[in-house]
Amino acid sequence: MAIAPDFLKNEISESARDEFYKKLVSPIWGTFAIYWIVFHWQFLATLFFVSEEKIWIAKNMLKSHYLKLVFVNVNDWYFYVSWVAPIVLTYLTIWRFPEWFLLPAYHKDVDYNVEKENIRLRGQQRILKEETNVEKANLEKLTETGERIKKEKEVTESLTDEERWEEELDINLKNNKGSIITPLISADTAVYKTRGDYVTRHGFSSDQFTYLEPATLSLLDQSGLINFSSEGKKVVLTPKGKYFIKRLREKNLFDDI
Repeated sequence: MAIAPDFLKNEISESARDEFYKKLVSPIWGTFAIYWIVFHWQFLATLFFVSEEKIWIAKNMLKSHYLKLVFVNVNDWYFYVSWVAPIVLTYLTIWRFPEWFLLPAYHKDVDYNVEKENIRLRGQQRILKEETNVEKANLEKLTETGERIKKEKEVTESLTDEERWEEELDINLKNNKGSIITPLISADTAVYKTRGDYVTRHGFSSDQFTYLEPATLSLLDQSGLINFSSEGKKVVLTPKGKYFIKRLREKNLFDDI
């Protein structure tokens, strides 16, 4: 009689072991094992955790005989139920329950996620729409402001010097309550009483000089109402300064001293 070589026996044993492992870890066998344990838990508990001595004392029979009589009784209807029920439940769990419960539940979950995403996207669209409207309104406002500034610039550039001076004087009288009047009186006195000669310190009582504070000089100079002569400490009125004095006198707002 021929004996199979060792390598052939090893291949056969490994193949059988692999096949057995595949069957063992199959979801079908795993599911069936769980249901079978549920219906045979008393058999397993007695088999592994109840000693033969206790069974002998309680039932006066051997453990193997007791197990066969109680749990492998072909005349007991539960014996058949305990085997048929795991098979039926395994079939339902593997083939029917997913179709009846899991797939519809999954569809509902997907629909819920899709709807949730749609709500989020619609919210983002509304935000983008509002942001676009705000940007559009800002752009229109900037455009209107730019157009207004452009028109104002065109109007200003088309005005004569006297028209621009008149507008500036009105603004000063309205907003600054005539703050330019007193400095202009001092400048007028310096130009027409002391021939433009001035000092910036007290203590000069001579009629040859007019006392002008540095702040007064600064305001008049920055407003373009006076110029400084290169011949000593003298001030001269600019055309704008002369126009301001003339208009203030016409308005009876200029008190000469």
